[in-house]
Amino acid sequence: MKISILVLMVAALVGIGLPVAAQTILVTTTDPAVAIDGQCSLIEAIVNANDDAATHGDCPAGSGADIIELAPSATYVLDQIQVRSFWPNGLPVIRSTMTIEGRDSTISRSPTAPAFRIFVINSSGTLALHDLTLQGGDSGPMFCGGALLNALGRATLVRTTVTESTAPAGGGICNSSGPMTLTDSVVSFNTASNGLGGGVLSMTEVALATLDVDRTSVLSNLGVFGGGIATNGSEVTIVDSNINGNQAFSSTGYAFCGGLGLEGGIAEIHRSLISDNTAESLADLSGFGGGVCVVDNTTIISNCTISGNEARGAATAGSSTGRGGGIMVIGGAWYVPATIDTMVIVEDSTICDNTAENYGGGISVYRFAGTKPVELKLRNTIVAENFEAGGVVLGNCVQDGSDVMITSADFNLTDDSTCNLMAANDLVVADAMLAPLALCGGPTCVHRPKAGSPAVDSGDDVTCPTYDQRHNLRRWDGDNDGLRRCDRGAVELGAPHIFDEGRDKYNPAIPGVNQGSRRPD
Repeated sequence: MKISILVLMVAALVGIGLPVAAQTILVTTTDPAVAIDGQCSLIEAIVNANDDAATHGDCPAGSGADIIELAPSATYVLDQIQVRSFWPNGLPVIRSTMTIEGRDSTISRSPTAPAFRIFVINSSGTLALHDLTLQGGDSGPMFCGGALLNALGRATLVRTTVTESTAPAGGGICNSSGPMTLTDSVVSFNTASNGLGGGVLSMTEVALATLDVDRTSVLSNLGVFGGGIATNGSEVTIVDSNINGNQAFSSTGYAFCGGLGLEGGIAEIHRSLISDNTAESLADLSGFGGGVCVVDNTTIISNCTISGNEARGAATAGSSTGRGGGIMVIGGAWYVPATIDTMVIVEDSTICDNTAENYGGGISVYRFAGTKPVELKLRNTIVAENFEAGGVVLGNCVQDGSDVMITSADFNLTDDSTCNLMAANDLVVADAMLAPLALCGGPTCVHRPKAGSPAVDSGDDVTCPTYDQRHNLRRWDGDNDGLRRCDRGAVELGAPHIFDEGRDKYNPAIPGVNQGSRRPD
């Protein structure tokens, strides 16, 4: 598009800024440090992009929304602290708009270096990371985000791995009061040494935090509250993702929410697998919520499988220990005023093969304090084969306290009476006839109903979604009677797959394999 001299003159007179062309800055050396050597380093490139200038003459001047391009499959090892904003960081603070094209490269902190995280984004910064691995960050003893802290800025990670990083909270990633998106990414083997969010922590402080997780795996992270992901006051959306093998662990106190800990705010989880996560306390206190904890929060879980999760407690502890193997819903908790409604809706999902040391192998609903009711509502969902009392007694659900409810919106299927599901089309059966967790097409593993299962062609046709958890069509003739009807649970038996499976290294799921207990030695 041509810009006329008249337009330029008018723009100058009225102070209208014209768009600034972006600059591509090619990093030409794997040594990230600043040096006058004719080579453009990673640190020099970030400084120039921040300054929109040729601050370092070895790199082109930044201009607008810059693109920093790394060498393919290279490794950049950081061994010095660059800045101490929000505690030590190995790279300059991101304070403008830039994209780093990693091209399958790695940025890591040297194991012999002092403690520092890798990236921090401030309120004027916008950072996109593509095809990159961040490894070995350590925020030190006083702040969050071992590899990356978004402090009021904006962050997007695409095909990016965050691994083996440590912080008191948000072991891999900390999102504070800003928008963050993870797409086709992996967050694995990170540790929150003292608290929330072994893999990811998202928290609203001075502004709303939002967290969008799409086609991403959160694997084998360790924390105390939310081994995989913890949120506080955030708006959260998780889609087509795996939350697997994470652990909330404490040797001296409470441990909550092995996979997901959702406190305050609102959350939606769609077409995802939450499996093989553990909440465990070795003290005479409790491991609550092996798979998911919802605390003073409004949450929708749809087309999901929650399987193989455990809530464990000390062997000498009493009935307060080990509750909610699959889902734990808590109202009136200690972090926020006990006047907030707690509501969880689970629809078109399967909650199977979870275990609690004491009560509620599948689901536990509990009011800690306050006067507001606490409710979990089930619709077209299977709750079956969950065990309590250390895994030896069938026990799908428990409700503990006044104004605590597990309610039915109809068409649920369970294999015991503990959930008290009594709507017109709810079914209580001796055997739900579910296959073991396996990869049956689509981006996540599922419990497929066996032929002849009471779940097949008996579901809610009125509110039946278009697709099941695997992106297979709903309303399929699974029992071969000539009629297409919706199945109960997360899977439509026999339905064709509509989209590509979409599985690659960024969304691995291994049927029947716990991705690794993270209990400290």
